[in-house]
Amino acid sequence: MDEDQINNLVDKTLNEFGRIYILIHNAGGPPSGFVEDITKEDWANSIDLNLLSFIKITDLVLPTMKQQKHEKIIAITSVSVKQRFDNLVLSNTTQLGVVGFAKTLANV
Repeated sequence: MDEDQINNLVDKTLNEFGRIYILIHNAGGPPSGFVEDITKEDWANSIDLNLLSFIKITDLVLPTMKQQKHEKIIAITSVSVKQRFDNLVLSNTTQLGVVGFAKTLANV
């Protein structure tokens, strides 16, 4: 995750349009691999790519959305949140974190 890119995206959007009505998060998938082949770096990259990027951008846009009283946040994940795939351990794990965070946001 490149925090500067996320900050710039939100800043430019607010400067250009003055509001944010919807956030769609779609980070893509981490590389496939089996549990025994995944490195600590793979784990960190996957968590950063999928989960932390969603948390970061949501943290930036949610105050504006709440102030506008218009909050629509969509998280596009993977079929791996419903169906187990042995060689998608990174996606199986981090995408469920995205789902859990999105569910929590629904109650904010």
